Amino acid sequence: MDYLEFKARFDQEYSKLKLPEDCTELLNSSVPTSSLVWTFKWYLEFSDGSYIQIKEHYTKKARMIQHSHRAAFNYHYGPVVQRTADGLPEAASANPVHIRIDTSNSPAHMHLGSPNPHYEQARVENLDMQNLDMFTFIKAVLKHRRTGASFQETLNFRIT
Repeated sequence: MDYLEFKARFDQEYSKLKLPEDCTELLNSSVPTSSLVWTFKWYLEFSDGSYIQIKEHYTKKARMIQHSHRAAFNYHYGPVVQRTADGLPEAASANPVHIRIDTSNSPAHMHLGSPNPHYEQARVENLDMQNLDMFTFIKAVLKHRRTGASFQETLNFRIT
């Protein structure tokens, strides 16, 4: 995949996404430094003070000509604690969290209900966190908000 493929796929999925009325898009930004290296950031905020943060970073895939891969990501849903100078929710690893799946300083892992503990992949059944898609995450959060179903139900996983 290169940046143009990523952008086309994102635009296609984005056009199908139905955000609720209480949701405001704060930022949707792609910063390509080349066709093989880019960073994507997306912030959605709800009227109850919760927000979704999506961050992905793509780099060139080793030994592959014209191919990139998602080298790091952070999918966060939780309450706004404070804001940056530009008005975005400020993310910090110690902030309260409803659910966060990320690769910060380790392989993909989950934070569920609080910043700690980290649930490594070996403890999470039926969910491949490394290959989780941003739209799957967002749709699960929206379903959780709409129905009250747990994240285990909306993403169909079990912690052991």
